[in-house]
Amino acid sequence: MKQSILFFAVAIMTSAFISTSPVVQAGEQAVTGDAMFSRADELAAKGDFDAAISAVEEVITRQPESSLAHQRLGGMLLLKGDHGRAIDSFRTAIGLDERNGRAFIGMGIAYIHVGSYTLARASFDEALGRQPELADEIKKVKTWLDVREYQMTRDQQPVDAGQQHPSTANRDLPEIERIEQAP
Repeated sequence: MKQSILFFAVAIMTSAFISTSPVVQAGEQAVTGDAMFSRADELAAKGDFDAAISAVEEVITRQPESSLAHQRLGGMLLLKGDHGRAIDSFRTAIGLDERNGRAFIGMGIAYIHVGSYTLARASFDEALGRQPELADEIKKVKTWLDVREYQMTRDQQPVDAGQQHPSTANRDLPEIERIEQAP
């Protein structure tokens, strides 16, 4: 299960690193942060999340009002596994620019990691409302969330003595391709 969540986190946060929305960039000193963001991305790709986090924090020191910088910090913290701090960073990014849909997505992923599925779903809905062009990314994560919530509900149903619960045969979540093919 953790591998599936990590896959989504990496995929979404990587796309957040590569693709920066003009809405998020508006009014920011993007030129100064670009080199540091590139350096942070390289460090994260090598698995050196502490150094990547430091690089993004340096951008935040120079540009404390940068929603994008706080979003990227949240992404790095999420990849490192520091979910609580990631949520705080995404909240800061949203507070600086409530149109930052990618920060809502990142926050939703972090909420999944801490088991707050209701808050995760609300974050994804907010992201969709702010940046409808992210619908494909959001749909994939919400589909995963639907399956996970269904499995959790199914796992809570009582099973007669001597019978194996159907969910014990396959504890891993289905691959996203199989989920998308479902009717």
